[in-house]
Amino acid sequence: MVESKSSHWWKDLCSICKVNNDSNWFDRRIRWKHGNGGTIKFWEDYWVGDRPLKESFPRLYSVSDSKEMAVSEMGDWISNKNREEFIWMLLWRRELFVWEQGLKRQLMSEISIV
Repeated sequence: MVESKSSHWWKDLCSICKVNNDSNWFDRRIRWKHGNGGTIKFWEDYWVGDRPLKESFPRLYSVSDSKEMAVSEMGDWISNKNREEFIWMLLWRRELFVWEQGLKRQLMSEISIV
């Protein structure tokens, strides 16, 4: 992920490391430190696991109503007994089928550790 506000050094590094869109060895080997998650795309960036969530859960990605959203936009912080907790609020274009609910549980298990 190279944004226009990135440094020239970072842009050059990313352009050298990106052989083509299908073989971006650089992105597959780094992990973004997402802080508040405002710049990391929930479905498209490498931030949990060893590939983007849209590749790990293509069916859920296809019915997601928030394909372009950042991690921080996918839920809210709540106070719970003197501690802050992030509650995921995933949006879907339609009601999930029963078998998709299993995929959603897998997804929630994977992202809950972050």
